[in-house]
Order: sequence, then C-alpha cells, then structure tokens
Amino acid sequence: MNTAKSGFLQTLVSISLFILLSPRVSAAEPVRVENGAEPSDGSRTLVLEELWSLGDEQGDLIFGVINRVLIDERENIYLLDSQLSEVKVISPDGELLATLGREGDGPGEFRGPTEMAFLPDGTLGVLQTIPGKIVRLDPADGTPAGSWPLSDPKTGGVFQMEGLRVGGDQVVVSGVHQIFDQETGVISRDNIMTYVDTGTGLLGREIARRTVRIDFSNMRLDENELAGGPEGRYDVLPDGRAVVALPRNKYEISVFNPDGELERVFTRAFTSWPRDEQASDIWKRILEHVERTQVPGCPISWEPTEPDVQALFTMPDGRIWIQNARGRWDPPAGVFTTFDVFTAEGEYPRRDMLFFSGRDLVFRIGEFWDATLARFGGAGATADEDQEPQPVTVTCYRIRS
Repeated sequence: MNTAKSGFLQTLVSISLFILLSPRVSAAEPVRVENGAEPSDGSRTLVLEELWSLGDEQGDLIFGVINRVLIDERENIYLLDSQLSEVKVISPDGELLATLGREGDGPGEFRGPTEMAFLPDGTLGVLQTIPGKIVRLDPADGTPAGSWPLSDPKTGGVFQMEGLRVGGDQVVVSGVHQIFDQETGVISRDNIMTYVDTGTGLLGREIARRTVRIDFSNMRLDENELAGGPEGRYDVLPDGRAVVALPRNKYEISVFNPDGELERVFTRAFTSWPRDEQASDIWKRILEHVERTQVPGCPISWEPTEPDVQALFTMPDGRIWIQNARGRWDPPAGVFTTFDVFTAEGEYPRRDMLFFSGRDLVFRIGEFWDATLARFGGAGATADEDQEPQPVTVTCYRIRS
C-alpha cells in the first residue's frame, strides 16, 4: 500500500457554481429555470490531497471493475467490484477490513452487480443486473438480510436493473424491462426509472419511461437505442426528490417529488461536445464486441457527440453537482475535471473514474475504462495490444479548497 504523499497531488478539480433559486411548486406547473453559460458565483479550484492508494503492483489487493464507492458514518469505505461480485470494506487508513457478499444465487450472493447503496433500514443493498433484484446485507459482517425482487406482478418479461440511488427514506432504481413478442419477432424495450416500495421490495411509483422497439428482421445495434437512457445520470436528494438528466443531447435536469410528479426543470446553455477518436473508440469497441459475440453481421452505429450531462450527484446539503461532457473529456490544461454546481457536484476523467462520498473524500479508480473494456474483449482504452494492462487502483483523496 502506498502511504500518503507529502504535500498535495497536483490534480485539480474546477467547479462552477450555479445557484438554483426556484420555489417548490405543484406538478401541474413545474418551474423552469434557464441558466446561462457562465456561473453566477464564478469558479473555484479544489486541490486533492492523496491519503492512500491500493491495488498497485506492490500491493496484495486485486480489483476487477469498481462500479460504486460508498462511505459509512465511521468513514469506512465500501468498494463494489462488479467483476469479482463482492464488496471490499476499507478503513479510513486504507486497510482491508472485510469482504462482503460473493458470486452466486444463494442468500447474500449476487452476480454482475452494478450498484449499491445504504438502504433506509440500514442494510447495504447490492443491485444485481439480471435478473434484477436488490440483495440486502448487514454492512457490519455481510450477514444476508433478504432481497427485494424489483418485479412488477402485473407484467411479464425480464427486468435488467442498472441504477440504484437512495435519498432520505426513498429508493429509486432504473433499468430496462423487455418483452419479446414471438409472433412479430419484436422486442419492446422500456428504459424505466421508478421509486421502490420499501415494504414489499417491488417497483412502485414511476418517474420516467423511454420505449425502444427492436425488430429482429431488421436488426441493428445503435448506441442511442441501447444506452440512451438516464442510468448513471440521476440521484436522489436528502428529502427524497429524484433529480435526473432525461435527454441525452440536452443539458436539462428534471426534479420529481416522491409521488413521481415533475416539480421543476432547469437548464444551462451548453454546446454538445463532438467526440474525439478516443471517446468514439470506447462505444465503437463495445458495440463491435456485442455484434461479434451475439449478432454477427449486424450493423452498428454510435453517436457523434457525448451526452451533455455525464454524471450527476446530490450532496447532503441539497446541492446538485453535475459533470458535463467537456468537464469529463476536455477539461482545461492542468485540471483533472470540472463540475457545474447547482446544489452539489459530479465528475469522470478519460481513463479513470471519480466517486464522491458526499463528504470531503474523493475516490479515484485508476484504469477504470481499461478494466471495463477488457470485459468486452481486446485491449483497454489505450487500444494498444502490445502494452501490458495496468492493475486497477483505488486512491483516496481529501478535498482541500
């Protein structure tokens, strides 16, 4: 394990502050707030001080793909590894405390998890993708605490869950509901976002739905159809309201109350960022892997621009931090990333991933995209077949302004 380095790591995060001054209104007339391109409170620079780092070649810990980072009240860190199907618990000093869960179908087990969250009852909820369900664990020792099926008894089909967020006593999930019509050969694919009934563990009040129909007689793999939903671009405020970036190619944020009613929408003037070769290559290679392994010969297409909103996080103080495409892929020289702050922040770099704890700690997942792309076959994000893959690392920073 690397000890904390003297001084500050010269990695900067730039944030722009946008103040959201909208009264809460009824769903009948949602408030619309339009922000210009420039922040009302100017910009600030944050310096990240490295505290510890795990997973390098000299360490004992091995990571697969880290999809989520949480921190509890004692500042212990929980790392969800979707490749190894486990949760590693790390002390504030960077020591391994426990490993929770494991791959399987029994109590307390899961396969290919994509998300996790501390649920309102205090358990740790791990979201399994297929079949979609939330596996609940005691965060202290990993004892199984039951699971939530996340199904809708009124419909059939398969639920593939991808997102899980908690705010106050409200739980919101997102995913895909698919129904295959054998007579027509058409799949009805609904991207859904709903609150969860925490009493039954079933899907509850719906927030949004986006329907795509896939015809096997005219099959094609299109990035926008397969991954154009808001997964990863939503969160839940401490009072239970859901905040989501619904359009892919528009900087527009919608706020829904716990009844699933739209309360307000806010925007920021923004020009979509045209993808460079590296950004285009990521989706190109993912779609090529799907075509090669599942539907050989199927045409593929990907978007010329990145989604305007890349990531969205809510903070305990009620602010919303938003990372836009330029902040993630094309930040200013010497800056790791940028965020727009309406009531809190969010971000991601080119090959690494940042996770915010909601406190003053930030976690950087090194070689995130290489590890993710390796699951789809071939080289990592560098696309260099001759280069040895680098180990996934987890580095903890404390924000110092």
